[in-house]
Amino acid sequence: MKTLVFVWLIVAPVAGLGAWEMDSVQSNDINRSVSLASGNFIAATLTELPVQQSSGRSPLHDSLKATMNRIERLQSVLDKVTFGPQSYYFTRLRSWSIPLADVLNDSIAQYFFEVLDNDSSFIESRGDIQVIATPEPSTDLVAMYFSGNGKEMKGQRLREALEKKKERQMYSQILESREYSEDKELIDRNFRIVENDGPHLIKEADSVIVPFDRYSYVSVDHRTETILTIRIPDNIRVRFGNLWGAEVKLGNDEYGLPFWSSGNVALLAIYNQVKVGVHIPFKWGAPGTTGLTSFLKPRVLNGTVGVSGEFDWAFAGGSFLIGFPRTDVNGTYSTNRDTVYSLQVAGTVWYSFTFNTNNKANLFRIKTGAGIEQIGIDFLRRTPGGAIREVRAVEDRFVWSPFFRVDYMNQQFDRRFGGGAHYFRERIFATLWMEILPEQLRVELKYSTNVASSRDSWEIPYIFAFSIPYTFSL
Repeated sequence: MKTLVFVWLIVAPVAGLGAWEMDSVQSNDINRSVSLASGNFIAATLTELPVQQSSGRSPLHDSLKATMNRIERLQSVLDKVTFGPQSYYFTRLRSWSIPLADVLNDSIAQYFFEVLDNDSSFIESRGDIQVIATPEPSTDLVAMYFSGNGKEMKGQRLREALEKKKERQMYSQILESREYSEDKELIDRNFRIVENDGPHLIKEADSVIVPFDRYSYVSVDHRTETILTIRIPDNIRVRFGNLWGAEVKLGNDEYGLPFWSSGNVALLAIYNQVKVGVHIPFKWGAPGTTGLTSFLKPRVLNGTVGVSGEFDWAFAGGSFLIGFPRTDVNGTYSTNRDTVYSLQVAGTVWYSFTFNTNNKANLFRIKTGAGIEQIGIDFLRRTPGGAIREVRAVEDRFVWSPFFRVDYMNQQFDRRFGGGAHYFRERIFATLWMEILPEQLRVELKYSTNVASSRDSWEIPYIFAFSIPYTFSL
């Protein structure tokens, strides 16, 4: 009977696979199919038990023997349909890690080396060991995952291996290790086991930011991977793990000034979800500076030297830009006229919330807040020969504006697509994008236009920008 209870505690969570909810629609469909098949198999196994009578044996004895035989076959089937640690999401099982530095880790590696025909990978490729067990008070081992050699022991195979040398009491030693390890209940929706090196809880902010960051892999472990995104022609970004990174970007999409329309190129350092750095004037984009101005709108604004940054904490965020007045007489300005314009101060703060439809197939993120913008107006004093002699500040135009943005993503298909639009300072900035290679190559179209009845001298009526982001891991 004890064995029957032990096996049931292992089987029952797997039979509940149909109630799981995975973040990916594709994974959800796979798990639903597997759980339905395994659940029907369990039901058929437990309801079709024969009750036979034979000489010298009671009906109860025959029934129990038949039950144990069927459950053993069922265990072997369930061992084949599980998918690793992810199979135990939301099962209320417990999980903890036995680190490499632990003496018990060495004993376990030596034990499995001996009982599994001298498999040297348990000794030569050691790492942390993840243990999954049923909750108290009836604590039994369900599975063990070895991060060093990538192997797993579970179900019937795990029980048989631990029973080969009962005198070593390895089974009880592994269970007792939970008393000095931090174990977690596999029920939290934010819980993820990305690798076999022990469970961890991802931050709630990441569950919002990562899906809407269309320039990041969602299928890799960002704690260890280096991700490089080259967005031709206006952005390069690299992330070293999930904390540090660097970015070079042209333009200021957050203020509705994409590509070269703001005249700035920024060099930013990234820590977590905060970007801070400097920006400098962009040489090209003024009339006559490049052949691209023949089919892309030339800029009117001039870049400045200053500091800028962005921050996104999922529920709130914003951006800032502070440019210092220009005094250089050898710089490239966006017009041959004596009056020049530059974006000297800008900033936004916003509150964000998300919602989804159709079981997360359609994701929406709303940002609402306010911002400011200050345009500097300078006058160029020239020599009799036409060279710039002095840049003199004339006045500043300061305005504030509401900020509102909507982002949409459809992840119902293998190739995601989406778009977004925001309003700021009487400008509408919209984007459309679609993946060509899932999570790697995509195309993006940007459009910014002024919606006011009359526009200022430094504003262009509209600008199109086309980019091709390519993301890969190093």
